[in-house]
Amino acid sequence: MLIAVMAAVILAGCAGNVEKERAKVTELRKELYDKNSVYTSHEIAEKAIEAFRAFGKKFPDDTAALKFHTEAAEIAWTMGKHKLSTEIFLEIMDMHPDAGTIPYIGVRLGSIFNDNLRDTAQARKYFTLVLEKYPESDYTEGARFGLETLGMDERQQFEYMLRKANTGSDTLVNAAQ
Repeated sequence: MLIAVMAAVILAGCAGNVEKERAKVTELRKELYDKNSVYTSHEIAEKAIEAFRAFGKKFPDDTAALKFHTEAAEIAWTMGKHKLSTEIFLEIMDMHPDAGTIPYIGVRLGSIFNDNLRDTAQARKYFTLVLEKYPESDYTEGARFGLETLGMDERQQFEYMLRKANTGSDTLVNAAQ
């Protein structure tokens, strides 16, 4: 009986910690977006990345963990911290391999590796992952486009889209291959 009471007290304390941490992170999130600080205050954005990421790692089973963890990666990307963004997205994939957001994360990783880090091998890996493992996903078009424009810069991608729209072709030869 004593062990059951102690376990209940410990679990209640842990639940309280989750609630406190979630409230702190939610307040920081409010400050970040209410003041549009993700674009104007690097200090607040840095704090948000750290707090959101820590919450996601510390409480991976909490309902808000995946959302906060993903926001940390997106804020890092917005700030131009592309390596950090990929690091966080990869953590999410490892911690939540069955999450419904994995196809989105795969396309985001492919895009960041291609467009920002210029690592076409890694980009191909994540675009292909989405197409092979999630063929019914809403993100297969993005993954297919990523593979078709692999190695292209934004201007080349835009020109590719224009040519594709003008020809009505579903696939054009990737000039970067």
